[in-house]
Amino acid sequence: MNELINNILEIIILLSDSRSGYFIHILNDGFNIPFQCGEEEEQFAELNNYLLRLEKSHIFPEEIITSAEQFDSLKSPQKHCEIFIRKIVTIRNANSVSLVLISKDKEKFSREKLYLMDNFLPIIQRHLHAYLRNISQKAGEIEPGLSNEWEEKYKQFLSISDDLVFILDDHGCFIEVNPSGAGILGHQPGNLIGKHFLEIVSSADSERVIAELKNLADSVTLQLNVNLIMKPEIEVPFSIRLKTSDSGQKKVVYGIAKNLSLQRKYEQELKEIIPKLTEANRLLMIEKSRYNQDISFINELNRMKSDFVSNVSHELRTPLASVIGFSETIASDPDMPIEMRNEFNRIILEEGKRLAKLINQLLDISGVDDRKLVLQKSRFRLDHTLIKIAEKARRLSEAKGIIFTFEMISQEILIDGDEERIYEALMEIVNNSVKFTNPGGRFTLIVNSLYKEIEIIFSDTGVGIPSKDLPFIFQKYYRAQKKAEEIPGKGLGLVFVNQIIELNKGSVSIQSEAGQGTSVIVKLPKAQ
Repeated sequence: MNELINNILEIIILLSDSRSGYFIHILNDGFNIPFQCGEEEEQFAELNNYLLRLEKSHIFPEEIITSAEQFDSLKSPQKHCEIFIRKIVTIRNANSVSLVLISKDKEKFSREKLYLMDNFLPIIQRHLHAYLRNISQKAGEIEPGLSNEWEEKYKQFLSISDDLVFILDDHGCFIEVNPSGAGILGHQPGNLIGKHFLEIVSSADSERVIAELKNLADSVTLQLNVNLIMKPEIEVPFSIRLKTSDSGQKKVVYGIAKNLSLQRKYEQELKEIIPKLTEANRLLMIEKSRYNQDISFINELNRMKSDFVSNVSHELRTPLASVIGFSETIASDPDMPIEMRNEFNRIILEEGKRLAKLINQLLDISGVDDRKLVLQKSRFRLDHTLIKIAEKARRLSEAKGIIFTFEMISQEILIDGDEERIYEALMEIVNNSVKFTNPGGRFTLIVNSLYKEIEIIFSDTGVGIPSKDLPFIFQKYYRAQKKAEEIPGKGLGLVFVNQIIELNKGSVSIQSEAGQGTSVIVKLPKAQ
C-alpha cells in the first residue's frame, strides 16, 4: 500500500508541475509525514505546525493556496514560491490527512494543472481512509480486495489523460502507459509494455535522450523536447517531463509527454500572420492619413478664403486707385492740355488692362505646363490596364518567391489620360516593390473606387524607406540609400511616376518605414 501511495504522490507532483510534496497526517497530539517526495520535511516544520493549529481550532478549510513568504523558517528559494494544501480525508479518531505541494521557484499553480489533479484525488481518498483506519486500529495491511480496487481506479485515472503518461523501469522499459497516450503513437498499451523508451524516440534525438537520462538526478524534474515515432514511421514533436524515484528497491522514471504538433501549427500560423498584421496596420495608417488629410483640407480652405480676400483686395486696390484718380483729374479740368490728357488716358488704359489680367488669372484653372512630355490623352478602360499590370506583377513576384495578392472592384473603370504613360508609371512602382522585397515577403495591389477618383495602393513588406529620406523622394535622381545601378529602367524612379500621374491630374503619396515595407498610393480622376 505504501508503495502505491508513493507512486501516486509522484504522479501528482508531476501533473501539478510542483517541486516537491507530501501527505501530512495530523493527529490529536501532533503530526507526522508518512509520504514525502522532494525537500526534507524539517524545512516545513513551521508550516506543519501552522496546519496543526488550524486543525485543532476547527477552522481548517478544504483548500489553501498561499505564499511561502509568511513562513520565516523557509529558506530561499522556497520563500519565492506558492504552497497548495488540500484536505483529502478525515476520520474522527485519527483526525485528517492533507496533501501539501510546493511550487517551483517564482511560479504559481495554474488552474489547468490543479484540475488534472482534482480528477485524480478522489481515487486515492478511499485508500488513505484505509491507511488512517489501519493507523488508528493498528490493524496492519489492508485487504487485498481494497488494493485491487484502488489499482483499478488508478488505471481509470490514467485513461482520462489526453497526454502520454508512462512509467519506466530502471532499464528504461515501459512498465505502465495510459491507453490514450499509447493511441497517440498508434499503439495499443500492451504493445508498449516491455519495450525500451528509445524505441519510440527519433534516431536524431536518441543520443541526447540517453545523456539526459544518465544525468537525471533523483527527485529532479527534467523537461526536454524530442521527436517521438508514430505509426507509420512519422516523427511528431513532443514536450516530455521526466522524474526519477526509488520505488521500493527499484528505481523508476515517471513521465508525461505532450504532443506539440498543434502548438507548432499555431506557431507557424502566427509567423505567417505577422506580415499580414503589419500590412493591415499600414493600411489602417493610410485610412488614418486620409482622415487627417480631410481635416487638413478643411483648415486649408478656411486659410485660403482669408488669404484670397486679403490678396485680391490688395491687388485690385492699386490699379483701381490709378483709374479713379486720373479719371477724376480729367473730369475736373476741361482746359487740360491735350498731351497731358492723352498721357492720363494711356495710364487709365494700362491699369484697366492690368485689372482685366488679374481677373482672368483668378478665373483661369490650368495645370502645370511641362513641355518635356507630350501626353496623348484618350478615354480608356483603366481596369483592363490594371489587370495586365497585376498579371505581370504576379509573374515577377512568383519568380522571386514573393506572395502576391490582387484585389480590385468588379466594375468598369474609365479615365481620361495617356494610357501608355500611366502603364509605364504604374509598372515602375511594381518593379520597385518586387526589387526591394525579399523572398517570402508580401506584395499587395489594391484598387478602390472613391467618389470621383480611383485609388490604387501598392503595398509591400520590403526594405522600406528611412523617414529622413521621405521628404526628398520626389526630387530628380534622388534615391534613399540606394545606388543608381540597383534600380532598373530609365533611372527616374518615383520622380517619373509623380510627373506622369500629376500631368494626368492625379496624385502620388508614400508611406514607408525602414525594415517594414512601403505603401505607394496613386489616385486618378474618373472620366466625367
